[in-house]
Amino acid sequence: MHLAPASLSTSQQRFSEALIEIQVASVLIHAWAEVEHDLVYKPTSGKLSEDEYAILDELNGLVLAGEISLERLQRAAKLRIDKMVGKFNNHYELAAYIYDRIKNRNK
Repeated sequence: MHLAPASLSTSQQRFSEALIEIQVASVLIHAWAEVEHDLVYKPTSGKLSEDEYAILDELNGLVLAGEISLERLQRAAKLRIDKMVGKFNNHYELAAYIYDRIKNRNK
């Protein structure tokens, strides 16, 4: 992806040919990536052991499982709210309902 030259000021035009990458990550993935980066690429006390690499792999698996669980929870809550008749039980249900209706309307 490249930046549109028209969106840049004269002094920034040199960036219009630069290749840019947009990374989207959840808070869980971001936290794991920060820890992994700090340990692997900025070791303060030497190279990591095989056990430490294995623990990082385990944590990565847990983070990915957490991501899947959060997505499932979001879908389950959406289904529950979509089927609801009557009043909302709390402000979270109301916010999810409003968000979903606005999102669908803007499509």
